[in-house]
Amino acid sequence: KDQDHSESQFMSDNKEKNEAGGDKVKSLVDSLISQIESISKLSGNKLDLKAIKDNMVMRSADQMRKEETQKANLELRERNRRLREEFIEKTRKTGHIDPNWTFDNMIVDPANERAVTDARLFCHARMVSPEPPSIFILAGGPGSGKSVLANAMANCWLIDSNKEGSYRDVCVISATHFERIRYFNQSEDREDLKRRRDEWERFCNASMIIIDGLCENGQGLSVFMQKVLAEFLRIRFEKRLSVILTVCIPAINYLPQAMGPQVMESCRQYDNVLALLMGRSRRKPIMFNGCPLE
Repeated sequence: KDQDHSESQFMSDNKEKNEAGGDKVKSLVDSLISQIESISKLSGNKLDLKAIKDNMVMRSADQMRKEETQKANLELRERNRRLREEFIEKTRKTGHIDPNWTFDNMIVDPANERAVTDARLFCHARMVSPEPPSIFILAGGPGSGKSVLANAMANCWLIDSNKEGSYRDVCVISATHFERIRYFNQSEDREDLKRRRDEWERFCNASMIIIDGLCENGQGLSVFMQKVLAEFLRIRFEKRLSVILTVCIPAINYLPQAMGPQVMESCRQYDNVLALLMGRSRRKPIMFNGCPLE
């Protein structure tokens, strides 16, 4: 009771101080207006100071501080929104993410509905609970929509995970470019070597990395690519970061043979999610005499 009485007394005293401060300011303003009226009469310039006085809103120091705080918060939110949009735009360019493909504008049919649902659930689940690190392996034949779905996952991750001032990097990289990063060339200059190393570091540390187009040539991964990808997966696992892979194979059963034993061994460390895009190619057909070429 004593504490409640003390708090009530404190609030009452504080209110009286604010009101007294407001009255003091009002008294000073009245005095200033009186002096201005005297000067106005002497100079012959008439000012309707009464109207100015009647329209004045007297505010206490607490009210002014509250208004300034609200204004600062609005400016801060606007600044964060602008910085977030700039970061997303820059990441799309440097991470090779196509902004045209999202889960909202994808064409979903019975052949790809399950894979699209699994991809959407994977993104949201990993953002909510990143542990343990997972691999999402998306398989499908040529033209089945693997790259489109990969970019939709990248956009989902980029937009939904970068909220409240966080800045999480996302990259979509082709399998060919990924392999080329680890090639050693004796004639390579220092700048190219640094660029490759910087890219490798970025891919190892990005919040989400999507390697698109594995086994695009219809064959399994080369021994060199198996070594590079297995090393990469081990590094990402140690950093507790997930990975998305798209593989050009017609069925999941072909995955161990296409990826190779080194990569499959590295994949076993992760929590694995497999999805298959089925159906015929979704690419626009080549027309000849009004008929599509098979």
